[in-house]
Amino acid sequence: MVNNFIHLKDKNSSGFTVLELVIVIAIFIIFAGLGEQAFFSFQSKSNLEINTYNVVESLRHAKSNAQQVQGDTKWGVYISSSQAVVFSGDSYATRDMAKDQTVEFSGGIIVSGLTEVVFEKVSGKTFDIGDISISNNYEEQKLTVNSYGAISYSEVITLSTGCTGTPWGDVSSGYSNTAYENSSVVYPVNCVSETRICNNGTFSGTYLNTSCSVVDYPMSKWSFDEGSGCVANDLYGTNVGILGNNCPTISPSWVAGKTGNALSFNGSSNNVSINNSVNLNFTTSMSVSAWIKWNIDPNSGMAYATIVNKNGDSQYRLQHNATNSKFEFGIKTNTGGTYVTSSTSPIIDVWYHLVGTWDGNLIKIYVNGNLEQAGTRSGIIPASTFPCKIGSSSLNARWFNGIIDEVNLWDRALSQEEITQIYLLNL
Repeated sequence: MVNNFIHLKDKNSSGFTVLELVIVIAIFIIFAGLGEQAFFSFQSKSNLEINTYNVVESLRHAKSNAQQVQGDTKWGVYISSSQAVVFSGDSYATRDMAKDQTVEFSGGIIVSGLTEVVFEKVSGKTFDIGDISISNNYEEQKLTVNSYGAISYSEVITLSTGCTGTPWGDVSSGYSNTAYENSSVVYPVNCVSETRICNNGTFSGTYLNTSCSVVDYPMSKWSFDEGSGCVANDLYGTNVGILGNNCPTISPSWVAGKTGNALSFNGSSNNVSINNSVNLNFTTSMSVSAWIKWNIDPNSGMAYATIVNKNGDSQYRLQHNATNSKFEFGIKTNTGGTYVTSSTSPIIDVWYHLVGTWDGNLIKIYVNGNLEQAGTRSGIIPASTFPCKIGSSSLNARWFNGIIDEVNLWDRALSQEEITQIYLLNL
């Protein structure tokens, strides 16, 4: 059985009076002037008022039936977003369906809060107390039911307008998303983000990407930011470094670095050893970089003081020359070995950024972002099972006495632009 609690027109009347016709024409003109959006806003608000009225009348009707003990049973109301059902029984689930009285809602509404209220016989009281929220896209009306079965209204609340058509779909007002300038960036550039907030239909910010990834980052990176312990973690790979020969008795010391923490080597027994792996055996191209600072006068240090080395004078090495007066980067392929030497001469207690690159033909060394020498070497670097070591050669010789920070290895040759960025960012 479907009830219509609102009586809009007497069924026996017919046609329009002159006054009614004038009113209809006036309303049509007003709607035409307001435009489609205003019309639907008005229609939605009208539907909210009608539907709220129908919920109230359904509750009052059920309470009255319970007070009159109709059918010798409790009466209640079940409310959904499409209808209100006045029912007879202890609950909607166990009701007498033959006695249902249904009121269909007009337009789209959202109902939350209490969805079922049952009134006691005779007293009309209820244990189902709380709020019933009825809303549309524009406004919200809240009803409150107390333990005596009384119904009160709140003020109509104007709802904020959400943001539609965003990269995240529809976003409710007051909610935010993290947006990125680019979907991907090349290391060492970082992803740039902003928080975009929906404020009553206006979406702040301009970035459109929902995620961002960093590509072409190092194969391995040891930042030495752990600050304690006997392990140097590989931030981008799985090549964990082990400190010293007998950590913590014989191992590099944790100190402040160029960025964060670093390791200080004693020049006679300290290094970091990284077990051999496939991605430490570069064959056709590579780059190596590090920040270093001497603790002593370089001239008094061990000859060829080494920063990074794999397999002695074979494979690759970033080191100093015999007198430690210059920096060197060298590789050895199946066609022979080549060193390139810096023009910069290191001195005690000064940070230097070193980069060595090889693209399969050109071999280069950079100091503090500047190219200082280039050479040529073709061929393929043969793989080996030797570990990669930091602070000495793979053969536990050529010890470095100073601080090393931010060691990176790539399987490609970095460009001048990338090297400049890495240097300026202290990476």
